[in-house]
This record gives sequence, structure tokens and C-alpha cells, in this order.
Amino acid sequence: MFADPGPVLLNTLFGTSSPHWRLSFDSNALELTAVKGTTHIAVTLTALQAAKIRRLTGVTSSLDIAIQLSGEPIHLHLVGRRVNKYEWAGTASAYTDTKAVARDLVHGLSFAEQVVSEANSVIVIVDQHGYIQRFNRLSEEYTGLREQDVIGKNVFKLFMSPEEAAASRRNIAGFFQKRLLVRSGALDQNRQRRAAVSVSQ
Repeated sequence: MFADPGPVLLNTLFGTSSPHWRLSFDSNALELTAVKGTTHIAVTLTALQAAKIRRLTGVTSSLDIAIQLSGEPIHLHLVGRRVNKYEWAGTASAYTDTKAVARDLVHGLSFAEQVVSEANSVIVIVDQHGYIQRFNRLSEEYTGLREQDVIGKNVFKLFMSPEEAAASRRNIAGFFQKRLLVRSGALDQNRQRRAAVSVSQ
């Protein structure tokens, strides 16, 4: 029995067996990289493969595709979701290497997604700039809008007056600023502890 070359190929090309992937709305090039937000290798997908990925919603899901990577055939298992109006992203792994891991990930995330989707409350999850990341079932019923149509749109422009938007922006900015200060404070405390240990030795 031969070992699957997929994990070795991914490790050779990216230095990891689980590179990040990204697909935009205006290209069928699947971008793969070890560092999120950059492009290391772009692989042209068939229109059918790209459409399969573009059917992903804001709910984390998984799918598999067969591609050529550096001239070698590889079967990838993609875990990801639609991250905004224009792109889909997640992590990729050799199909034989991660099916169980991906299945566990999907099961774990699907419970959290189910809680958000089925909660008896309007839940709209936004990033620090107010762009919608999740829009649950009750939000759809309340507004008459579908999640797939509002992901990536700005909540301030969709649902708020200019005054409400300004107040919400201040609140969100304050929340993220406090988180940064807490993280920074924890890092400073760790540095001080390490410095104290070094001096006392």
C-alpha cells in the first residue's frame, strides 16, 4: 500500500498540511497560501468547481475537489464559508489526511451555527467595521432579507439612521479598543515577569 502524496506535497509547497484558501467572485483561481491574506499559488478551477465553492454560505461547511498542484493530481478537502459579499475562504487539506478532522470541525461548528441560526432572537454578527458576517433565520424573517444577500454589506447603511450609525460605530470601536488594551496589558505583564525572572537568575 502506498502513502498518499497529498500531505507531503502540501507540506513541501506551503510548509503546512493545511494551507489557507480563498476564491473571489470574479475569478476561478483558487488561491492557496501558508499565510492568510497572501497568495502563494493560484490554481485555475473549472467553472463547476468554482460554482461548488460559491454555493457555500456564511455557515462553515466542507467540500472536496480534485485539482492539479505543481503538475501533480491532488484531492483537496476544503473547510470554509462565504466571508463577505465577494469572497469565500477557509483551510484546505489533502482529502485522505483530514476527512475525520474536517468532519469533526464541521460537527463542532455546526452546533454553534445551529444555535445562532435557530435562536429565538434576531442575531446579526458584524466585524469591527460593521460588515455583516452572519444574519440568522429570525433576522431574515424580521427584515424580509436573506442572509446570502446581506453578507458583506454594511449594517450601518442597511439598518440605521446616520445618528444611530455614528453611535454604533463609537460603541464597536470602543469594544475593539478595550480588547486591544487588555491584550496589550497581558503582553506587557508577561514581558515584565520574564524580565524579573531573568534579573533574579
